[in-house]
Amino acid sequence: MNKKDFLDALRRELRNLPEAEIEKSVSYYSEIIDDTVENGLTEEQAVTSLGPMDKIVGQIMLDAPINALVMSKINQRREQREAVPAPEQPQKKRSRSVLSTILIIIGFPIWFPLLVSFGAIVLSLYVVLWSLVICVFAVAASLAAAGILLLVAALFFPGTLPVGIVFAVGAALILIGLAFLFFPLAKLCAVGSAKLTAAIARGIKARIIGGKKK
Repeated sequence: MNKKDFLDALRRELRNLPEAEIEKSVSYYSEIIDDTVENGLTEEQAVTSLGPMDKIVGQIMLDAPINALVMSKINQRREQREAVPAPEQPQKKRSRSVLSTILIIIGFPIWFPLLVSFGAIVLSLYVVLWSLVICVFAVAASLAAAGILLLVAALFFPGTLPVGIVFAVGAALILIGLAFLFFPLAKLCAVGSAKLTAAIARGIKARIIGGKKK
């Protein structure tokens, strides 16, 4: 498969995504192939080195924004409906679809508030999580600032007995030491929260992609 055939196949696989996402992916892989060819490989070898098409498409889907995946899902279902003429659809399937639609409409006053409440709870937990991360950073910064100010005051504005100066310097060093302990903890919390956010996003995308028929 040469470059043109590969990019045409990629476009077909991504046809349900928004056009901007398709063009971005096509341009990206076109540049990769061009760079590989410049290094001495043929187009066929460059395309082969990219790996199987299904893995490429799967990775593109995981990297795509959630709104693009939702649009892809909608377009895919529309495409499936248009591919089957209405008279050929089984009567039971049509009846089940109508019944499901009626139940969704009737149950809207129940399931929609529950869905909104669940979303609000999840969002609140997410905000609380990042608030805790910010608080840890704030504690670390406050300890560092207090320690530095106390150290400067003890060394340059003594005004007390030597014992008091020694005590102030010791307290300042303790505060600075605690700050050095809190900063790695704050960084660890931030990295963990970021990874959790990415994992949740990947999970949502996987659920959306999971329903796609290969």
